[in-house]
Amino acid sequence: MRSTYPYESSPYSRIYACYVVGLLMLAYIFSFVDRQIPTLMVEPLKKDLGISDTQFSLLHGFAFAIFYTLMGLPIGRLVDSVNRKYIITTGITLWSLMTAACGLAQNFWSLFLFRMGVGVGEATLSPAAYSIISDYFPKYIRGRALAVYTLGISIGIGLALMVGGAVVEGVAGLGDIALPFVGNVKAWQLVFFIVGLPGLFVALLSFTIKEPVRQDKLQGDWSRGAVPLKQVFLFVKARWQAYAYLFAGTSMVIIGNYAILAWTPSLFIRSHDWGIAQIGLWFGIVNAFFGSMGGYFGGWLTDRLFKSGYDDAPLRAIESVNISV
Repeated sequence: MRSTYPYESSPYSRIYACYVVGLLMLAYIFSFVDRQIPTLMVEPLKKDLGISDTQFSLLHGFAFAIFYTLMGLPIGRLVDSVNRKYIITTGITLWSLMTAACGLAQNFWSLFLFRMGVGVGEATLSPAAYSIISDYFPKYIRGRALAVYTLGISIGIGLALMVGGAVVEGVAGLGDIALPFVGNVKAWQLVFFIVGLPGLFVALLSFTIKEPVRQDKLQGDWSRGAVPLKQVFLFVKARWQAYAYLFAGTSMVIIGNYAILAWTPSLFIRSHDWGIAQIGLWFGIVNAFFGSMGGYFGGWLTDRLFKSGYDDAPLRAIESVNISV
């Protein structure tokens, strides 16, 4: 009979494990709010910074993504060898400060650098979160635990659109705003401060995460805190086809999703005369509700298949969803 908790020797309760997942989901929500908020401010950014649609695409996509992806590799290595709580806390602090710093941008290049900083900070969360969640939950319920964490994507995008749209429209008519120590700022600059700085509270909460005992380690020399790089490369090489398919498939999904997320608000504002708050509300509801349903269903299906004896449950879940689509 399976234990109600993954590892009987663990000093942490199931309730605490669920708390950790909830906290990591909250951090993920904040990360998506911070990365998506520029999509609601295309027009004021273009006007005040004198940038084109192409330059906005570079700010929203390339500046963020290049360091978000590249930094994921060394950060993943750190996750294998150091306390993951400190990696998460550092990352949340960095991306929150960098988001707020976007409100200080005076031109394309300064905003480009701050968006790079957001990408570096947010690259810390998922590698550490996946690793921690895997150590708190056994395989037969890990799908749902990871699904709850990834709800932060849909909820974060939804909140960025709904709340962000209301905030952007609410401050749009204020003109220049005088802030202590900063001086006069535009409405769009104030929005970056509003959405960025609260993330520091989440960074403080992340200190309550207790480092779990590492489970399911690869066999090898862990005397230096992490499996040797040679063994990591051999592990990937032996499964190169799976990695290649996952990389290609994920890349295609992300390209499509980010094109929709980045430009749908502007499409409705420019072509259909919708207000920022209006498109933020409805597009946010679609993302938060339906995205969350799909994300949780995938986790539930994975656990159901695993309990039925399928060791390849995650791949079967992906295949089932793709066929239904």
